[in-house]
Amino acid sequence: DEIEHELASFPPGLNPTLSGNAVQLTSTIESLTGGQIRSLSLAAVAIFIVLALLFTSVKVALMAMLPNLLPVIAYFALLGFTGTPLGPTTALVACIVLGIAVDDTLHLLVRFNQRARACGNERQASRESIAQVIRPITLTTAAVSLGFLTMLSSPFHSQAVFGLLSAVTLVLAWASDLLLAPAVSARASIVTLWDVMRIDLGADPQQTIPFMQGMSNRQARLLALAGEFRTLKAGQMLTYKGEERRELYVIIDGEFDAWLIRRAGERVDLARLTRGACIGESGLFMQRRTANVSARTNSRVLVIKLDALERLRRRHSKVSALAYRNLNLIQAERMARTTDRVYDGS
Repeated sequence: DEIEHELASFPPGLNPTLSGNAVQLTSTIESLTGGQIRSLSLAAVAIFIVLALLFTSVKVALMAMLPNLLPVIAYFALLGFTGTPLGPTTALVACIVLGIAVDDTLHLLVRFNQRARACGNERQASRESIAQVIRPITLTTAAVSLGFLTMLSSPFHSQAVFGLLSAVTLVLAWASDLLLAPAVSARASIVTLWDVMRIDLGADPQQTIPFMQGMSNRQARLLALAGEFRTLKAGQMLTYKGEERRELYVIIDGEFDAWLIRRAGERVDLARLTRGACIGESGLFMQRRTANVSARTNSRVLVIKLDALERLRRRHSKVSALAYRNLNLIQAERMARTTDRVYDGS
């Protein structure tokens, strides 16, 4: 402060500046510190945006960031514990490790998403996903860490420190991914962007498909991901009267005919079914099919099985609740129409 006061007392026209090793060192440290904060902040924000887009959820993105930020925090703690100053080389480690660590996290979370949809059990999915990715993640971490450790042979002390710190921090990131990422994934409803993009439900499914009424676009696609799509050609049978199959069919595209065969062999058409109609909701709950249903045109249906709804209930309870509510509404409306026909016929 005294020096700054003296410099300010110089007459106009003179612009003195401080110089010297101490001044330059202080300026360099301030610049490195500010640059480190900016670079880490930009990297974290960029990774967060990518994760939010990839997993279509801000909540999942925040949870996925946790295993990646902890190694960075541990790195700075390691610098303080060992008394290593923040220099031009050590300032690079955090951003490099953050970029590498997020790759392992994505690998693990995407595999967990696949296994959780397949088995419907988060604990089992965590065990299976770890068993499947631990080898490639470990080998990748080992290879990159060994590459950094080769810098220990450098005659330049700063490069040797950079290599050692990078390798140690990568190992910490590996441990964080294997220990924290499964715990995070088990508490999150993970759906990837390509899961959503590959689902074609046609235009405005919430309005044209009663089974998806009241759902958001994401919820409708979560419901569709619980089932499978089936394509039928014109004339192909979908269900037969009297069969037992615990499946529900939702017409996405095309037209179907519901019909019966009388004892005399005469065919009786019962209904023409189009987009959005549900077929076999009673059969879903262990009742026999009450009619034959065949495709009138080339068609596509969404097939939902009872065990798929149970898996959906465990993973996405809100979506499951809406699906069961809509099923009740569909059955209530169908019973009301049947009652009206019986009343009118009497």
